Amino acid sequence: MRISEVEKVTGYSRHTLRFYESSGLIKPPRRTASNYRDYDQQTVQELLLIRQCQEMGFQLQEIHDFLVMRRESGLSCAKGAELLEQKLEEVADRIRQLKKLEKLLKSEQLRLLQSACEHGQVIPEKLQAKMPKTG
Repeated sequence: MRISEVEKVTGYSRHTLRFYESSGLIKPPRRTASNYRDYDQQTVQELLLIRQCQEMGFQLQEIHDFLVMRRESGLSCAKGAELLEQKLEEVADRIRQLKKLEKLLKSEQLRLLQSACEHGQVIPEKLQAKMPKTG
């Protein structure tokens, strides 16, 4: 498969594909007689896997290590589960951090809305529901 086709299938630019090749993330594709890159289906599948891993928050080095294990020794289910457990712990920690940030932002938003009311400012309609009810 030529590089332009791989771009369409994977969503990666040719620059990214060349970077992944030079950094060892994917194996170098074979070359045609006219020196065009010719990617095999396995490499395209790995690129799609790389995309999924990135979307799940894996760093390129983690993906590289994962792919090396997968290619060289065949990744055991236990080792795969261990890698995912580490990532799940990171995700859970990030969720905790984001919840703290959400609480802080909501508190600050409420403070600003109350101050705006005290100063007679018009509250945008989409924010009026966030105002505390006064009795």
